[in-house]
Amino acid sequence: MKHVSRWVAAALLATVLGPANAQHEAPSPFRTGDGYDEARFGGETLTVTTRGVAKKVHVSFMRLRVAPPGKPVVVRLAGTGLALVQSGAGKSRLTASSQSFEPLVGEWLRLSLPTELGITIDNDTVQLDLILVRESGF
Repeated sequence: MKHVSRWVAAALLATVLGPANAQHEAPSPFRTGDGYDEARFGGETLTVTTRGVAKKVHVSFMRLRVAPPGKPVVVRLAGTGLALVQSGAGKSRLTASSQSFEPLVGEWLRLSLPTELGITIDNDTVQLDLILVRESGF
């Protein structure tokens, strides 16, 4: 009986302490930028062949977060290629190449690179998913 109660006590401790330890293991992937936070999730260089012509592109993934109190933020996207921007959460106004957008959550925008992406928020935290497809020489 002593052994059973020890196992039960150990199991209870493991269930209580396990999730508490798991919360402290992984640091946030976000790094603070100029008025916004940015998390980079890697990328890959790919070779795309169309009509017999091979072209190398670098595809990278990141998430941008702007939290109140939010002044307008400008994210400079360099290179040649395109940027795919998806509104992940929150209400925002995006400006790029003198055009203005108010994307719905889940809506994708396609922007030509290079560009400056302006982000304006109200009282809501905004997350944007960003996929950059840059041509060789990135």
